[in-house]
Amino acid sequence: MGAHSGRCPACNRFIGPLETCPYCDCPAERQAGLRWLRFAALALALGGLVLLALAVRRQEPPILKAADIQPSMNFARVRMRGVAAGGTRSGTTRNGERWYGFTLDDGTGRVRISAFGETATALMTRETGSGTPVRVTGWLTVKANQMPSLQVREAAALQTGEDP
Repeated sequence: MGAHSGRCPACNRFIGPLETCPYCDCPAERQAGLRWLRFAALALALGGLVLLALAVRRQEPPILKAADIQPSMNFARVRMRGVAAGGTRSGTTRNGERWYGFTLDDGTGRVRISAFGETATALMTRETGSGTPVRVTGWLTVKANQMPSLQVREAAALQTGEDP
């Protein structure tokens, strides 16, 4: 048998990819190219994941209409455009966290826009009155028999004013 067949050269027992026989402690020679192939495959896989993550961060999410929202879009990151329907609401949750919100109307339906914590504090300085044009990027939450909501996680994701 060959030295690269997965068998020990001394006792001829099957040892698979091990470099030392677990039965007789004899070193088994392996091709160095196969060892480097493993490391190259691992490096290529990790490099691909890093490139994929960078590509996803640079990609703009799609613009979505309220009428097109489906339950399968729960937790999707999307952009929406429309006008604020009614004024803003803000306050503090039971655990002391700040919140901010209003309703967005894009002509096809309505979506509740909300922000919490530091994002809410930053957005409270902005006045989003009824009829104000709004462009927002955030994460959808779709629940049965409830108005869909979009959570804003950074203040720059909400733009108001003429032609946002």
